[in-house]
Amino acid sequence: MHKILLSWAFGLMLSLPAFSFQSEECNCATVFEEVVKGVEANYLPLKLKGTGINAGAYQKRIANFRSSIQSVSPEKCSESIQEFLNFFEDEHLFVFEQPEYTDDQLEGFKTKIKASKIEKQQLIDDVLNYRGKEKLVGFYWDGTSTLAILPKGDLLEVRIIESTNELVESGEMKASFKATPENYFGTYYAYNYAPRYIEGGLYKQYSLFSLNGGIRWKKIKPADLKKDLASFNDPTLPYFTDLSNGVTVFTIPSFSADYQQFISILTENVPLLQRTTDLIFDIRGNTGGNAIYFSFIDAYAKQNLRSSQGRVLASEPTQVYFERLAKNSPEIYQPVVNRIKEHMGEVVDGPAYPERTYKPSTDFSFQKVAILTDEGCMSAAESFIIHSKAVNPNIQTFGKPTAGVIDYTSVNAIPIPSGKRNIYFGYPTSSLHMDIPKNGFNKTGIVPDITISKNEKDPIQFIVDFWKN
Repeated sequence: MHKILLSWAFGLMLSLPAFSFQSEECNCATVFEEVVKGVEANYLPLKLKGTGINAGAYQKRIANFRSSIQSVSPEKCSESIQEFLNFFEDEHLFVFEQPEYTDDQLEGFKTKIKASKIEKQQLIDDVLNYRGKEKLVGFYWDGTSTLAILPKGDLLEVRIIESTNELVESGEMKASFKATPENYFGTYYAYNYAPRYIEGGLYKQYSLFSLNGGIRWKKIKPADLKKDLASFNDPTLPYFTDLSNGVTVFTIPSFSADYQQFISILTENVPLLQRTTDLIFDIRGNTGGNAIYFSFIDAYAKQNLRSSQGRVLASEPTQVYFERLAKNSPEIYQPVVNRIKEHMGEVVDGPAYPERTYKPSTDFSFQKVAILTDEGCMSAAESFIIHSKAVNPNIQTFGKPTAGVIDYTSVNAIPIPSGKRNIYFGYPTSSLHMDIPKNGFNKTGIVPDITISKNEKDPIQFIVDFWKN
């Protein structure tokens, strides 16, 4: 599938291992060699038959990058190594960085950004007067600020219009991106002015910009700029829309949303769901997160979720990953740890997830359930589709094929010696099931039961009309 970036990979342990003492300098050539070793030692598809990985082409790619990486600066290191990893076309194989800066460095970034401000009304006028074809151009809300995105030479600049953060000012730079046919990449400035490398994709009919790190920017209308910022909702959180006549839309932009807030919103809308006969899940642009969907899947389940098991490549980092999981669920993960210890470097059976028992709900009476998807759905969003259809075969999927980032899952991240750049290498620990790469989804995505044309202006209404007919 084409290049799309994750918010946070499904199953990624967010309590990342701490870096031990290291030099402040980042030598990208050294980082590259460590990543190559990491791929060789941990990446399951390299050990499986039938994956289609061209070993000769991969070795040639290593040689080419080994030559060019010598001159790459620390600031460009993550970008260059991610380009190297793109060979595998697996969005669960990646690097990301969490750079550390001194107070003086942060003050320097801040001074430079404030010195290059653009007048607020000029930003607004420039967006309104834009007549080009770049779909990313427009106004957005990131949960803290309203933003304007405009072309600037060969880049796309993101600047703040208004913010609830009192430390920032209108017209300040928030990010800059380079557009490619597949995605966007560039530099993102946190609200303390710390820059880092970032990638993202534009989904949901060009209305949702999903960036790695769990960041979501929702496109807003020019009239929305006149609203009080307090009236905007967090763009990562789910929301419900009552279409009347028993039809409800449950929009889930991300499965990496705050769990407590997610459950709170779900609980508040139970009365609406109890009146609902036709339920539509809109997960377009949902690039993943965690298996938070198990908190509500029982509401429409009709049968049990069958047991499942995949495979794992035994390595020391993967052993540590499953040891962490075994602390809470030893009956599932400790056997995996034992197999890894006994067969280091080999492919072993992964976690055996037991059957989940479900009975038809007496609290809800959904007659129809649909899931609306697009090319931005990946990882946990794809897992949600698979599990939902497994417990309720009558569920229909509409829209476009998903991204195809699910065959290799349960992502672990390990630190790579990289000075103050704090670069991490992420990789999938497990296969979706025992037969992978056969009967997988990474090559095609999850193809919907009913395809909706990209020219369809209102996919939600399309589903409603489809059900009526």
